[in-house]
Amino acid sequence: MPKAFPVLRENSGLIYDEDWDEEARLSEWRHAVEETRALPPVMAAAFAFDAWEAIDRLQHRARLGPLLIAALLQARGKTRHHLAAIHAGLRRAKYRHSRQHDAASRLIGFTQAIEAMATPI
Repeated sequence: MPKAFPVLRENSGLIYDEDWDEEARLSEWRHAVEETRALPPVMAAAFAFDAWEAIDRLQHRARLGPLLIAALLQARGKTRHHLAAIHAGLRRAKYRHSRQHDAASRLIGFTQAIEAMATPI
């Protein structure tokens, strides 16, 4: 069944940058995630989130990253019946992710967000 209002990306030059190669960016992110296979789940999630923030991902779905990270945690057995509320943890954490910070600071900040997410209010 066709969609009622299909998005015609080739006709949307005002909204989407026509030179933006989302498939290549997602492929680069998937490769970064694949490199975390041997790491513990939370550490792998931290590296995957850092890669998501470092790679200019999607033009209009940048918020998808924390959902993908939560799905990664679920796939790795860290959560069983729900997706972790990464967005809530990122909002509650004192750390604000920035590319200017060194990698260790960014990873520590992500784990602080995980802690904030898991701590009852």
